[in-house]
Amino acid sequence: MATYVPGDFDYSEVGKSIGKGLSKTYQKYADDKALQKAVDDVEKDPNKVPSAEDIVRAIAKTKTHSNESKKEWIENIIGGEKLSQAKRKIDKDFEIDQARNSIAQKKEENAAAKINQKEQQEKNRVTEKKQDEATKKEEKKLEETAKKEEKKNEEIKKREQTKAIVGQLGLSPEETESLGEGLSLGAAEGLLKQKMKPMKGEQGKLSPFEKKIQEENAQDYIDTTKEIPLLKDNVATIEEVRGIAKQLGPFGINSLGPLSGLVGTEKATELEAKSFPLMAPIIKVFNPVGAIPVRKMELIANKFQVKASDYPWQIEGKLRALELFSQQALTRAEQKIALYQKYNGNPPISEVESFNRASETTANVMADYPVYGEPVEIPGLPAPKGYQDKKIRGPDGTIYYSDGVRWIRK
Repeated sequence: MATYVPGDFDYSEVGKSIGKGLSKTYQKYADDKALQKAVDDVEKDPNKVPSAEDIVRAIAKTKTHSNESKKEWIENIIGGEKLSQAKRKIDKDFEIDQARNSIAQKKEENAAAKINQKEQQEKNRVTEKKQDEATKKEEKKLEETAKKEEKKNEEIKKREQTKAIVGQLGLSPEETESLGEGLSLGAAEGLLKQKMKPMKGEQGKLSPFEKKIQEENAQDYIDTTKEIPLLKDNVATIEEVRGIAKQLGPFGINSLGPLSGLVGTEKATELEAKSFPLMAPIIKVFNPVGAIPVRKMELIANKFQVKASDYPWQIEGKLRALELFSQQALTRAEQKIALYQKYNGNPPISEVESFNRASETTANVMADYPVYGEPVEIPGLPAPKGYQDKKIRGPDGTIYYSDGVRWIRK
């Protein structure tokens, strides 16, 4: 490549200029190398991060050909530091903004959560109130239904008792049917009292004691007659209770066993309501007078009362016992009616007392009766009467217990 040079150009000046340029370039290069080494030396310490001030101090101490290089480096360092400071400020401001936004967001979320909680609480309150109202309404409905059913059953009971009393009047079948359906229970009782033959007192006059005995005989005659239809109904009611018990499940209500009595289900209530009256007519037939016998009858009633908290095998044991004693009570009531009819309503006191003592014997059997056992008939076992409260091993190797009436497999 050619270079144009003017005619009056001084070639010596060209050489001087080139030399000065090369010299400055080299000096600049050497100064930059020295300054770079000074900066690197400051940054060598791994335990310390140098500040801009440390770097500027190192640059200032470095020997250079010209202060221009130092000035340039210092300006760059200071500019970079300012940039770093600005960036740090921006970053810090950003972090602060983020924190503020996070706090504001949490406040909003908490406020929304409180609103949602209040709304949910209100919804729950309304739902619970509706459920409570529905439960109370259902309970009231069940209570009203139970009262109606109780009233209906009481009317049926009185009508059956009226028919039983009218049946003792010795009327024709047509008259018995008509009066049995039309008379009140009180009127039927009055007719039976009139029919009873008065006792004959000395000199044709009854003493106050004899009058009292006659009144008691009349009332006992009527009361016994009234229990007969109830005892006949026991058999059907026991079957009904047995069906309800099966609906409670193989292990009691919700498989809770004895704890099931704490669960107020409709079926549990129905089971206890229907089974509760079963003992009443039995106790009235076997109940002799006196404080001790009455206490004994209370114990018997508690023993045979069917409860929803009973295990299924306990319920079945009680129902079997109630079947047995209902039949025995019915037979006993009919025998007592026959005794009153034999003497036209006024049997001798000695015979009534003898009859009551025999009834008390049956009550003793009930008190000692093992409810929770399965009665069996095993060929080869002796009569249970002679082995009361004793155990015996049967031909099959099983142990059997005698209650004086039956052999029981426990």
